[in-house]
Amino acid sequence: MTTKRRQVAIAGRVVEALTQRAIAGAVVTINQAPPAFQQRLRLKQLTVGDRPIEGLSQVVSAIDGCFHFLDLPVGTYTLTASLPGTGTCYSTVTTPELTVALNSEGQAEPAIAPITLPTTALTGTITHNKKPVCMARIQVEGSSPAVFSNAEGSYLLTGLEVWPAGEPGQALRPRVQVFAKGYPTLVQGVQLKQGGVTTLDFKVAETTANSS
Repeated sequence: MTTKRRQVAIAGRVVEALTQRAIAGAVVTINQAPPAFQQRLRLKQLTVGDRPIEGLSQVVSAIDGCFHFLDLPVGTYTLTASLPGTGTCYSTVTTPELTVALNSEGQAEPAIAPITLPTTALTGTITHNKKPVCMARIQVEGSSPAVFSNAEGSYLLTGLEVWPAGEPGQALRPRVQVFAKGYPTLVQGVQLKQGGVTTLDFKVAETTANSS
């Protein structure tokens, strides 16, 4: 008796939008599918209930960000991807249409689905007298890890949580802290956008001891 070889129908990799870092644990779900798949899913849901079925309509990305769906009927699909348990640090994204087709030998030609997950991020530059400040430490208050500015004074923080907007007149949250050797610490509030990039530049001034 021969065992039918399972075929990869859709394959891809989930990465963070700005850093291209592989994301493990992302939930990838078939969002739209051809009638043949919908019928298969309905039959399966008769026994497990009306929810995504792991391995059939839903998979989780591996440590290298990779994922795949097996033995899908031919047709057009779309996928959604999200990272559970991270609050507002990432946004859900939907792929363009993917086509699963058969080649001349009747085997599935895998549809490739690279997924870029939008992340809530903060970027900017640290300068003194219009010159870049290297190795300044930038951190969101009460959060970790910190990052350091590069030779151009630039920094990038990703995977940040969006705080709810406060009442008019209240200080913005979260607060961003900048520590640079030889300069006073700077603290400034910022309003972040879920899945978006916010720019916040800092201009540091020398301490009294250094400027005398």
